[in-house]
Amino acid sequence: MLPVLASGDYVIASRLRKPRVGRLAVVRHPVYLILIKRIKAINAQGGFLLEGENKESISTEKMGWFSPVQLQGVVFYSVSSPKKGML
Repeated sequence: MLPVLASGDYVIASRLRKPRVGRLAVVRHPVYLILIKRIKAINAQGGFLLEGENKESISTEKMGWFSPVQLQGVVFYSVSSPKKGML
């Protein structure tokens, strides 16, 4: 699967949107800092697992479970960055 976002793309996320499986989420991670990944699973306590869409992405196992307080927002809009030479 090809990644939805490329390096340099912009996203707009909201804390008001409910996290659901399949949506992109912006989260804070103690090691990897800010991540934008797709929600893979949600448990009964509201914790969730994320997965990347790129083969070289950080694995779900390495990221581990995220708590709801780590969620910075759910992405609802993205904009591709201008390509070099297009400005």
